[in-house]
Amino acid sequence: MSAPRSAPLNTRQTAPWREGICCPLCRSPLYQQPGGWHCEQRHSFDTARQGYTHLLPVQHKKSKSPGDDANMVAARSQFLNGHYYQPIAEQLNRSLTDYFGQQSIAEPRIVDAGCGEGYYTDRLMQALPAADITGLDISKQALIAAARRNHSVRWFVANSSHLPMADNSLDCILSLFSPLPAREFARVLKPKGLLAVISTGAGHLLELRQLLYDEIKDTALQPAATIRGSAMLCWPK
Repeated sequence: MSAPRSAPLNTRQTAPWREGICCPLCRSPLYQQPGGWHCEQRHSFDTARQGYTHLLPVQHKKSKSPGDDANMVAARSQFLNGHYYQPIAEQLNRSLTDYFGQQSIAEPRIVDAGCGEGYYTDRLMQALPAADITGLDISKQALIAAARRNHSVRWFVANSSHLPMADNSLDCILSLFSPLPAREFARVLKPKGLLAVISTGAGHLLELRQLLYDEIKDTALQPAATIRGSAMLCWPK
């Protein structure tokens, strides 16, 4: 794991602040330079050779290695690479392309919160090549797989409940089969920002859940009741 460290600033190699990306320790703007990111408080985060950057402080972790492990990521990647969910990705990309076109947003700033191995993020980057897209997930193993898919996406190991983003900085957040931390999403979305949600229905994996649990919840996620004040695209409707 790439740990935060104190380091001198190299002003000659420092890229301008990528608007909206903040230090997870002090909330100062993060600047990119070859090999990593740093803030003015001299917190520094290395970019791993696989292409992701670790922005998950220990206080935002509930275990030593949170999120999916390597075997889980490999199994899901194998399934997704079979294109079983390709129609979902295609519908999402069409809807977002239409939406940003209608809003005249040529270079939308998008975060895929809980991006996993990057299946949907990669396809969205291909559909919207001018977009500024960040994929983040709490699982380092998922980000290793995601970084292999697309080198144009910015990949961060981070917690969706503590996004390393400035207030009112995003045009869109994707929450695809992922948790919905309402207050945090509302904080980082622009006043007219878009929240795109794809969730499972009440009967998702019902037969398997019946084998595993004594009590089964039959209620589906209701994003509109969870997040208020943003434009929304939700599936299932």
